[in-house]
Amino acid sequence: MNKTLKAIHRILFWLNPTAIVVTLVIYLMKWNSYPQEIGVHFGPDGNFDVIAAKYYGLYWQLMGGLAIGGAALVNYLVSRKNVGLKMNEKGDRLFRTVMTFTTDAVLLFVTAMFVNASRGVIIQQGIDKNVMTLFMTIVFFAFLIGLTALIVIYATHKDKAEKKDDPNKGIRLSRIAAWLIEVCALLIFFLISERMPSDERYAFDPDYAGLAYFGNLDRYMSKWLILVPHAVLIAFLATCEVIAVKAVKKEHFAAVKLADRSKVTTALMAFWWNINLCSEISIGIVSVTVWAGFCVLWAVLYLMGRKKGSSAEK
Repeated sequence: MNKTLKAIHRILFWLNPTAIVVTLVIYLMKWNSYPQEIGVHFGPDGNFDVIAAKYYGLYWQLMGGLAIGGAALVNYLVSRKNVGLKMNEKGDRLFRTVMTFTTDAVLLFVTAMFVNASRGVIIQQGIDKNVMTLFMTIVFFAFLIGLTALIVIYATHKDKAEKKDDPNKGIRLSRIAAWLIEVCALLIFFLISERMPSDERYAFDPDYAGLAYFGNLDRYMSKWLILVPHAVLIAFLATCEVIAVKAVKKEHFAAVKLADRSKVTTALMAFWWNINLCSEISIGIVSVTVWAGFCVLWAVLYLMGRKKGSSAEK
């Protein structure tokens, strides 16, 4: 990356911690003017849906800090480590540049969402839901455009003489991705569980202490039941790892890909479902259908790969 691009990258990156620190300083300056309990979280309509102790108002700065830390780690790995793809020098340089600026774009608008929410907490007013929707839409398309560009760059500049990938690499990468996603999901649950139930009508009712609303069942039950899907997912991930390792030993590479794809896809969807459960909203049929569709796709690809492997052996 040349000096001009590096300078632009650094400016884009440092805008984020600067904005988060500014909101933090303003919030702390107004700390004594707030009552013990204030609005700290917003519902789909942009109005407060959680009233809690004022230290929970730091939630948005915390989330911003985590996002910035994650982006900084990605930037470090992109600039210092091997991306794991064999490309010519021009392709490798272009790949790293696009990945860096994709991360910058996503982080910038994610931080903008947190700053906007933090502003609402600071002035104790609702936020414009259309603005938040716009930010989320931009984040989605920035990620999608960046991912598409990375795929095109790799396809254009990949090493033609590249040997067949080590199947163990796929197992390692999917293991890291799946378990990292699950750890993040668990952290989110333990962070949010203290404010359950989120409905302010029941938040301080002793009869609802320790309960959470399960939208799909339309009833309040113990919040710790949210950990049941996590236990199921952990068992699923462990089973997939065992299958993948045994398949490698037997050189059943179609089964290896099936296990790897299933792990990452299920972990991603489970992360979204965990967000829904922690937000005490129903898990939608659309997300379940998407997950089922991917499962069917991976199964079809597995059958095709197994058939191809059987034909090659003959």
